Amino acid sequence: MKTAASIALTSALFLSMAAPAQAATTSFAIQPQYEEVRSFDSGTAAVKSDGGWGLIDKTGKLIVSPRYDDIERFNEHGLAEVVKDEKHGLIDRTGKEIVVPVYSYIGDFENGLAIILDNKYGLIDVTGKVVVAPKYDRIEDKRGLVNDVGLIEVELNDKYGLVNKAGVEVLKPEFDYTSDFVGGLAVVKQNAKMALIDKSGKFLTPVAYDWIDNFSEGLAAVSKNKKIGYINASGKEVIPPKYDDATKFVGSTALVDRADKTGLINKSGKEIVPPKYDYALGFNDSGVSIVNKGGKYGLINRTGKEIAAVQYYNIEKQESGFFKVTVRSSDNNYSYGFYNKSGMLVAKPVYSSVGAFNEGMAAVRKGGDKDGKWGFIDAAGKVIVQPKYDEAFDFRDGLAPVITKNKLGYINKQGKEAIKPQFEYDRSFSGVDIQFRGGVAMISKSHKVGLIDKTGKVITKPAYDRIDRIANGLFRVSSVISGNWGWGLLNAKGQVLIKPELSYVQEFMGKDQRFAITEKAGKKGLIDNTGKQLLLPIYDDIDVEFKDEKVVGFIQVKKGNQFGLVNLTGKVIVPVVYDSVNHWSFDDYATAGTNGGKTAVYNLNGVLITKDYDSVNFVDGWGIVTTGGKSGIITKTGKVVVEPVYEDIQSFSEGLAAAKIDGKWGYITLLKL
Repeated sequence: MKTAASIALTSALFLSMAAPAQAATTSFAIQPQYEEVRSFDSGTAAVKSDGGWGLIDKTGKLIVSPRYDDIERFNEHGLAEVVKDEKHGLIDRTGKEIVVPVYSYIGDFENGLAIILDNKYGLIDVTGKVVVAPKYDRIEDKRGLVNDVGLIEVELNDKYGLVNKAGVEVLKPEFDYTSDFVGGLAVVKQNAKMALIDKSGKFLTPVAYDWIDNFSEGLAAVSKNKKIGYINASGKEVIPPKYDDATKFVGSTALVDRADKTGLINKSGKEIVPPKYDYALGFNDSGVSIVNKGGKYGLINRTGKEIAAVQYYNIEKQESGFFKVTVRSSDNNYSYGFYNKSGMLVAKPVYSSVGAFNEGMAAVRKGGDKDGKWGFIDAAGKVIVQPKYDEAFDFRDGLAPVITKNKLGYINKQGKEAIKPQFEYDRSFSGVDIQFRGGVAMISKSHKVGLIDKTGKVITKPAYDRIDRIANGLFRVSSVISGNWGWGLLNAKGQVLIKPELSYVQEFMGKDQRFAITEKAGKKGLIDNTGKQLLLPIYDDIDVEFKDEKVVGFIQVKKGNQFGLVNLTGKVIVPVVYDSVNHWSFDDYATAGTNGGKTAVYNLNGVLITKDYDSVNFVDGWGIVTTGGKSGIITKTGKVVVEPVYEDIQSFSEGLAAAKIDGKWGYITLLKL
């Protein structure tokens, strides 16, 4: 047997002969003697010798003799799964068998418990104690092994039950279904009937309901014999099942149906409004609901009061929350008015047409389709602009477009003409957004499009065939030149950022809409959302990396069959001269290679770190390099810390790196950097 001194001497001689440059930086701490190894973790490493896996410490001392078929990494409880003759067990860091290898499977620990399989499924704790003997066909772990109330779903003979963390069956596996617990309560199903249980497994209701809905305001709708009632959290029927349909309780009331009629009840079951409406559409945040009876519409509140008589031809809830009401006369003419979201009448139905409330204003018309005139009312129904315009549109950015004698102008919320009607308006010319958004609106003239600001100043003359709003206040513009569309870019001041000479400008990408690809003559470029041209359209392809729907990392570019990388400011990091490039957003380096050639490594500043190796793979901050079939290690700056003289090598972990020589693995240590 070699002594420690002779081992050290042999190691030093070997290193001095094989790789003199390495001798000053590394030395074998544990001699090459193993068939396979894993990296050190908390002072121990799994090694394979004579066909079996064992465990050593950082001095090379055997903690566990090589008697297992496999040893996994230690978990947060200090336990490692071991395999022997296809059976699984657990050991601790001292090598003690916490669980003898007798199981076909051991799952990961969750909340101190792990699933075991020995023909049937059971549970063990971190001490190795069998908490639930293997007797179940399945133990649920898809939604998490232990649910919010500390219970575990089990299955036996296609039936479900629940056990607690102590292994006690709180619900025998006799049920077809168990729901998730919400507020300490769950629903179980048996023979097509349901019941409510608590987290102790106690039945709060008999197994008698066709279905049980979720609780709302302390009550849950239940169905029995095709009738619906309500139970409380104790399982008591506070409202017997007698309705054909019912909603959840909101604001202490619920809508109920009986004999095809809808009414309103409170939480004690009192019918505030007996079922008499043909239907109700549900209450808004202010406690107002649209109702229908005999083909007429009205509004009720949660007290059941008809705050708008059931007399209207139609009532429509607008996005603003206002209710648009319609009256149809005997000669089939229609008139319109408004109730606010609280159910107060703010505008009598005296208008022949109305728009939607937006920014507290709504366009209204008096008169017919041909000779009618448009004005505006505010949220209180007050006429702010008398009907005098031929057309009017919704307010945006504090201004509303109005049309008179085919001229476009804009009014403000005080009813003043902020921009007098002066611009051409052609109804047949679609695609012109005359609404102000971000302080800019579109105008047209002779089927050409331009831009104005909120003072009415023309910031872009109508010279383009098309203008589209894109990201960050930018406008994509296009013109037909010699029969072909040319695309460019304007900013919100109307300044030309890119002349309309591109084949196309794509939409901005991702949630942050930070970049857009441009195209010209079959080539691609890149702009940012300020309109800055980061990359000229000279590339055959551009590929971006996304994380959480945002552009991250680097942008891959391609010319012909060669690739490179640029950063998010457009700076070239890796020249476009390689057959392949690789980068991941969580790394601070990029690799590139040529077919049959060496691998280059660049840092994030575009500095070439190395180009001397066949392959480079960074692991935990260390670069595993190979050249001529030999492996070594470099730092992220390219400094060689282990010369490539080994058959294989792993990254440093806890000061040691596994290295392979003459078919055997050992561990080297860094003497200095």
